[in-house]
Amino acid sequence: MTPTMDTCVAWCRVLSHLVAAYRNAERQEAFDNWIKAQFTRADINANGVLNFSECLELLRQMNKAAPKKLVRKLFDAANKNRTRVDGKDVLDKEEFVLFYNSLLHRPEIQELFDKYKVRGSDLMGPDELQSFLKHEQCETHSLEECQELITTLTQDPNKDWGSGGHLSMHGFEAFLLSDRQAIFDYQHQFVCQDMTRPLNEYFIASSHNTYLLNHQLVGSSSVEGYIKALRRGCRCLELDVWDGQHNSGGPIIFHGYTLTSKILLKDVIEAIREYAFVASPYPVILSIENHCSQENQVVMARYFREILGDMLCAEAIGADEVQLPSPEQLKYKILIKGKKLPPLNQAACRETREREELLTVLPDYEMSGDLSDSSEISEQLGSASSNETDEDKKLFQVDDLDNSNGGSNNNSCNTFGEEKSSWIGAFSETKERNISLRRSLTRRASSKVGGGSRKHSALASELSDLINYIVATQFRSFEDTEKWNFNQMASFSETKYFKILSNEEGVQDLMRYTQKFLARIYPKSSRTSSTNYDPIPIFNVGCQIVALNYQTSDRSMFYNVAKFAQNGNCGYVLKPQILREGFNFNHPPACLRRILNIKIISGQHIPKPDEALEGEVVDPYVVLKIVGHPSDSYRAKTEFVKNNGFNPHWNKSFSFTINVPDLATLVFIVRDDSRTGKNQKLGKYAIPVSVIQGGYRHVHLRNAAFEKIVPATLFVHVSIGTCPQEELEYGS
Repeated sequence: MTPTMDTCVAWCRVLSHLVAAYRNAERQEAFDNWIKAQFTRADINANGVLNFSECLELLRQMNKAAPKKLVRKLFDAANKNRTRVDGKDVLDKEEFVLFYNSLLHRPEIQELFDKYKVRGSDLMGPDELQSFLKHEQCETHSLEECQELITTLTQDPNKDWGSGGHLSMHGFEAFLLSDRQAIFDYQHQFVCQDMTRPLNEYFIASSHNTYLLNHQLVGSSSVEGYIKALRRGCRCLELDVWDGQHNSGGPIIFHGYTLTSKILLKDVIEAIREYAFVASPYPVILSIENHCSQENQVVMARYFREILGDMLCAEAIGADEVQLPSPEQLKYKILIKGKKLPPLNQAACRETREREELLTVLPDYEMSGDLSDSSEISEQLGSASSNETDEDKKLFQVDDLDNSNGGSNNNSCNTFGEEKSSWIGAFSETKERNISLRRSLTRRASSKVGGGSRKHSALASELSDLINYIVATQFRSFEDTEKWNFNQMASFSETKYFKILSNEEGVQDLMRYTQKFLARIYPKSSRTSSTNYDPIPIFNVGCQIVALNYQTSDRSMFYNVAKFAQNGNCGYVLKPQILREGFNFNHPPACLRRILNIKIISGQHIPKPDEALEGEVVDPYVVLKIVGHPSDSYRAKTEFVKNNGFNPHWNKSFSFTINVPDLATLVFIVRDDSRTGKNQKLGKYAIPVSVIQGGYRHVHLRNAAFEKIVPATLFVHVSIGTCPQEELEYGS
């Protein structure tokens, strides 16, 4: 703790500059390594120098077609040592860097530099940098801070970035390429939001079937799936737990009723303990899909307690608690999400421990009937008879045979706070009754159902005891949730959720629900190849736990990565105020409206598509998209630039009216204009509008796996302003 607020601010400023210096050095090192790789690739005969022909080939490899006379002129200018090999002029590595920089001359940055540099010189001091930041970037910095920025940039004597407390043109360019000057607001690269609000006020990075590395039906299950998700900042993991074979090492994890491989629950918990807080200190939620016998549930509970130790948050909720704890309160804690026995049932379970036949098996459901061959059918299965004893009344309750994986549920027990229409065993006048069964089958089936019976294990009190703040509860209606306790939550399949979203009343109901309770959405079972649904409409109404297949790098995960980048990638993002307090989603108030102006100026080092022909040069163009509220759906594009992925210039301006900026995401996609019409993606980037920095900014492009493509960038100018008063009045 610092003694005064001024000391705290000073320390924060110093630490911020240190981090900025480290990241800038890291970026520059990657850039230098890239240049060296280009030199090595162009050095065809591996003699440590490049002749003119090799430089021409290099340009083709670097995606630029330039006039031969111009290239020769720049080559000769860089040949300071006048070295010749085999009768040809050549450039060594240092000369090659000069040649490269002359090729990459950026007139758009030179123009800015000339506008603000010290009169009569080619340098920019603290006063000039302060003026540039104020008037062009809308940033307020003291002269001391500007001097510190310059010092940070010019401390490497090997870089021609300035000296004597001043920036050169190259130093100014490096400054604009730094993380501080990127389009993404620098402070959001760290945890910068209020982390003391209840859990239900945050979006929580969530994974579906975390153990799978690829396909949902025949893919591999692996502990690596959990490690990768946690390293990426995921905070909610899914564990499908089943009984293992006798002497197999205890409960196992796999996708039930499929051909996916199996892994030990114990190994998964040990991996979670090791990696839970590598990327983020904020709580991890383990979403348990419990398919185990009562005996193995006890084993599961023991694993959680023994392996996780003090990390496990298993304390009972205090009598005075009326809301969920905050991420800050739950730092370095792991919570279990699952069903919970009512207090009465927990006592009954403990009192009748020795009556194993009552604790491990629900009354048998004996089914009969035909299943016709179909990919998705809903048909009469026949009937089921239920037999129970009086003791069953205390232990079991009928629950819908629904499972978040879309498969059959092996576990049908009451959860704390649920109100059921009837208990099995509640019919004291008759001990046997017939139940008509009707179900939807979401996997192909061609079989007879008859003569078999399915066991439904009761929930072990040992496992139930671990559930406190996140109690899985069956959703019946929004009216029913008015009677819920604050720690109850519902899970919805994407099909059910989008059905609710399909009408205006449902949208408002969902928004009101998520203001009070957690909600989890999971993919429909037909997504066997692990594709993902669009998370944007779900985030739009405040749903917190949007479970996606992290192993699939598709557009949905692209949006998800952008969503969670805005708070230091810690896995928690505070929902905007309009979602925490509520607003008219179907008719947003005009006062929210903003104008986004963006100019796509130029590109740098746009890569070729993977299967590009040797020597082929791309014709790049930029697509802009806005996704978010249904009224904020836009798409626009620049013209293509012929034969230049090296430093194309577009200078194209766009203007968008955004009705709900807090829900909007701006997407950049760079494509190659192809004669075949394929127009492949060359790079992309997505950013929530709420964290865009105005002014002259670089957009650091990403590849299909969401990794930075060093050194590919777009140079843009952005401004966000309020709508004219007459437009607001007209739009209201």
